[in-house]
Amino acid sequence: MRGFWNDDDGMSITDSLAIWFSVGFGIVSAIFVYLLLTDKLTDRAVDFFTQFSWPVITILGGYYGDKIASQFGYAISSRRRPQKLQHQSYQDYDQRFDDYSPTQRPTI
Repeated sequence: MRGFWNDDDGMSITDSLAIWFSVGFGIVSAIFVYLLLTDKLTDRAVDFFTQFSWPVITILGGYYGDKIASQFGYAISSRRRPQKLQHQSYQDYDQRFDDYSPTQRPTI
């Protein structure tokens, strides 16, 4: 059975979970801001938001941080990667050194 979680060109399950966590965090944050602006904010709401926000921020920060770091690392490694050498024949290399005899003295 094909789905978004195993589709080659679609979203992965981690992408969809990141979206759900982001949407959930946005909704809870909007409710928190609404309670703050209407002066209905209680200590329980602050405690809930504190307990809710740390795991979500950790998960999303790790997910997006990993994506950014991997892209950043790829950009640096591709920039520093040496150019591929052109193919050289080993016959040319061997032929140059076959002419050299150990008894021959180098000329100055």
